[in-house]
Amino acid sequence: MSNATPRVLIAAHEHEFAAQAAQEFITLLDMFDAPLVTLPTGMTPLGFYQALVNNHAHRRDLWDALRFTALDEYHGLPPGDERLFGAWLTRTCLNPLQINSRHFFDSMNDPAGEAVRMDEWLQQNGPLDIAVLGLGNNGHIAFNEPGTGFDIGTHVMTLTPESVQANARYWGGIERVPRQGITLGLRDLAQARHTLLLVSGAGKAAILAQALGGPVTPAIPASYLQTIKNVTIIADRDAASKL
Repeated sequence: MSNATPRVLIAAHEHEFAAQAAQEFITLLDMFDAPLVTLPTGMTPLGFYQALVNNHAHRRDLWDALRFTALDEYHGLPPGDERLFGAWLTRTCLNPLQINSRHFFDSMNDPAGEAVRMDEWLQQNGPLDIAVLGLGNNGHIAFNEPGTGFDIGTHVMTLTPESVQANARYWGGIERVPRQGITLGLRDLAQARHTLLLVSGAGKAAILAQALGGPVTPAIPASYLQTIKNVTIIADRDAASKL
């Protein structure tokens, strides 16, 4: 692994953040004939998805060619459950943009077996061309929690209390948050040809600064971004305030 300097774009306000993220993503998609892409859930990318739908839905050449694969998923939720990340992305992005090539985790499958299945699928169909990611308050990327090795592929993860608490606001309380997830590993994400990290809010300022300027360590999974090329970070002013 060689050190690289991520490119950082700072947006002045929420609308600019969403528009900038959408334009960067479209520019990357235009580089590939049939890009394999993974996408995040959460509050941060909502405006990004809306900007794609509002301003770029007419680009059928891009959406018809795009191949989507899941980034992470809760374990143990039945098909159709609103809490499934796959269902969330389907509602906010995949259906509105009519992206038809979709590869999801099976939340009800044996988690270890599901991790192997996804790992094998990525080996046959990857690597990722574009990884769009968010940043957790404790430095996690997808469900790669602190302590996750940089060389680990798709795996099962027990969520930290911080991640459970962060997800509780979406589903009406901690008791509604599954405690286990399946995720693409940092090894998988590090192999992506391009990475787009979206970060917003003052609450992410300290961890973003640590991830980009502190030591490269599994204690802060996002610090792996310092070791790969072709990383673009789009942050609002609050998130970028400690850079």
